[in-house]
Amino acid sequence: MTNPRLARLLATYDRIEVFVIGTLTLLSLLLSIYAIVSRYLTPQFALDWPGEMVVYLITWAFLLAGARAVMDSDHVKADLLTTFLSRKWSLYFAVLQDLCAMLFCLAVMVGGIQVVQFAIQLGERSDSSLALPMWVYYLCLPIGLASISIRYAGRLFASMHLIQQQSRAEH
Repeated sequence: MTNPRLARLLATYDRIEVFVIGTLTLLSLLLSIYAIVSRYLTPQFALDWPGEMVVYLITWAFLLAGARAVMDSDHVKADLLTTFLSRKWSLYFAVLQDLCAMLFCLAVMVGGIQVVQFAIQLGERSDSSLALPMWVYYLCLPIGLASISIRYAGRLFASMHLIQQQSRAEH
């Protein structure tokens, strides 16, 4: 990467992303422990919402971690076909895969925005005593998939740059 400001910005974004995913996961673990301990040892202090919150927190962490998986190339992709292709055609296929995945994520993101808007219109709340507005939970769809789409866009630019470099080297 040639732009140091962009590199710093991305490094900061990466650190924030890891921190948020780790915090969400840690909170879900602590809530799970509290729910188990309070249910069996001190039932009078048991709450009805920790299990619900664990699901919400893990869902948020999972969708945000999807972006990390894309960045680290740990996501689902068709690797078998690329083993039979030349380096040049593998890059073209990677662009096609990443473009399709990004378009899918953007489509689901738009659907997620609609779900959030609908939940706000309905005033939908969770069933527990916490009565969390459900749009807060549903917001993980557009935010998580926007984050994943951004990572796919980064992969696309990197692949396009490699194709351009390879094309220059051939001529």
